[in-house]
Amino acid sequence: MKRRRRQRRQDKSRTKLVIAWILSPSRLVAAMLALMTIAGTYYLFQAKVSVEPDAPILKNSAINIPFKITNNSVLPIYPLKSECRILSMGGLDPFNWEMDHMDVLVTKSIPKLRSGETTSIDTYTRFVGGNRLAITHGDIVFTVRFSPSIFWWRQLEEQNRFEARVSEDGETKWYHKSLSE
Repeated sequence: MKRRRRQRRQDKSRTKLVIAWILSPSRLVAAMLALMTIAGTYYLFQAKVSVEPDAPILKNSAINIPFKITNNSVLPIYPLKSECRILSMGGLDPFNWEMDHMDVLVTKSIPKLRSGETTSIDTYTRFVGGNRLAITHGDIVFTVRFSPSIFWWRQLEEQNRFEARVSEDGETKWYHKSLSE
């Protein structure tokens, strides 16, 4: 009986020692730093892609604009596939014309895009009318699908919406627009 009491006291004191050891300030700081390192590493190696309108191929023809895709992550990304969906588009030359909800698939596929590397994908050759139509307004969604190098089995998607408007200088330019609008 005395032995059991003594054993219980020793168990309680061991438990208190373990808790005190775990809750020591230096160990708490070390645990916080380890969690911050893991979270920071995750965000550092996370795949990031940006899509921007590039300079027009033909002056005053917004339909002849390639879209610049940049890998903003530290590691390379693998097969990039892009898709451009027209929500609406219209113009005046050579006649009044309107186009609504048309899917335009860009067949260009890039096997690997290294860190910081940029490529341009042209969508104008797929639009009806090619480069003969001058647009005055438009609304498109540009989608890029890719796989990061760490989680190569995962398919990620980056969507960007652009709106074409005539600027003060009379040129039609693409501007970013919210996906939810």
